Amino acid sequence: VGVHPNRKIGPAMDFGCRESAEATVFRVGRRPDGHFRLFALEGKVLDKPKQFCGTSIVVQTHSSAKDIVCKSVKDGWEPHFVVAYGAIFKELEALADMLDLELRTY
Repeated sequence: VGVHPNRKIGPAMDFGCRESAEATVFRVGRRPDGHFRLFALEGKVLDKPKQFCGTSIVVQTHSSAKDIVCKSVKDGWEPHFVVAYGAIFKELEALADMLDLELRTY
């Protein structure tokens, strides 16, 4: 645990993450009208050194990274995403269905 690299306050974890053949990137966010929604994409975690201070991970996505960034910014997604080891898209799909949430895939 160290000092947060940007704000210099509060603790921050500082480590790289292991590689994995399957990973799911997701986020719980809000639409402009305030309703919750889910973001999901699948890929794999690459064996790369830490990219910056703090917890770092490199995910190779099935789609173009540039397209994902452009589309997610245009769609208004907030920053910071969770990376789960394993392919959990079906579980996220079931969660979205149970909670009546929009599921956006990239």
